[in-house]
Amino acid sequence: KGKTGKDKAAVDAAYFRTDQMLDQLGLDKYKKNFRRGMLSDTTLPLLTDSALLDVSVPAGPRLLILDHCATYKNYYKQDLAKRATLLPKDQ
Repeated sequence: KGKTGKDKAAVDAAYFRTDQMLDQLGLDKYKKNFRRGMLSDTTLPLLTDSALLDVSVPAGPRLLILDHCATYKNYYKQDLAKRATLLPKDQ
């Protein structure tokens, strides 16, 4: 099933920081792995070696990703909290 433009934009927004991290590390070829495993921006501060292994990311890239996430963990948490305040409130 194809996604509508609105659905695709929502998915892209959910993976904005994730895609940015993978691009920065030169590991953009693993974007599909992250999406397949639903490892989105909300999971970045929670990533573990086993979660990355479950989505078939090899050992070397796993170490780079985990190091990056450990370095930016607090930033990711603050960013997620800030983004949550920007979401429309249910009426």
